[in-house]
Amino acid sequence: MLYSGSPTGDRESERHAESGPVSVLTVDDHPIFRQGIQRMLEAEPGVESAGEAGSVKEALRWLSMHRADVVLLDHNLPEMNGVDGLRLLLDAQQDLQIVVLTVSDDDDVLIRAIQAGACAYILKDAPPDRLVDAIKAAATGECRISEKLISTLFGRLNHTDSDLSREDEPLQSPCSGVLDSVTARERQILKLLVKGLSNKEIGRELNLSPNTVRNQLQRLQERSGTHNRVQLAIMMRECIGD
Repeated sequence: MLYSGSPTGDRESERHAESGPVSVLTVDDHPIFRQGIQRMLEAEPGVESAGEAGSVKEALRWLSMHRADVVLLDHNLPEMNGVDGLRLLLDAQQDLQIVVLTVSDDDDVLIRAIQAGACAYILKDAPPDRLVDAIKAAATGECRISEKLISTLFGRLNHTDSDLSREDEPLQSPCSGVLDSVTARERQILKLLVKGLSNKEIGRELNLSPNTVRNQLQRLQERSGTHNRVQLAIMMRECIGD
């Protein structure tokens, strides 16, 4: 599981709640599963089902006419799997966050999902409240993984087969100039991010507001070319030192 923890008490979640419910597009080729997700979302305060699609192609068509905060994306889709289609979905809406759903805990799929920009990776048999937490977290950019999983993924990325490594992947050039302009405060934030702390927890450690932490992380993501904090954390694990 890529996502861990529940940041729904953070000010970021409160900020989003003030702007309306989190809109979710569900992409899965099984209608019964999509209906189940829709019923679950309808029963959850602060979240709404914005639409559904049975393939990446259908999802792209939907996004050409509508917008969503979060996409729940099945990996095992016809024609094009979810991870291969993930970049296309992110290109269709730049501020989109994607939670990958799968029935298999496959390390290679997990790595590909992170490289492509996934915010979270959830098994389909996970408890509903964990999925809801991941959706709400993704909507505020609070993509969280544990320090242990960051270490595992970093090791896998360094030893993976060449077909999983591409020159255009931001995760494959972790220290290329990004740290040249990093301030002492940003370095402190990055160290705590790599430990798997939420914005609220980082703020508590450094006496900063969660919004200040979020803004600084967003600037670091822009400078590093990463899509979210998951990619940023893995990129920076080797760079920031102890």
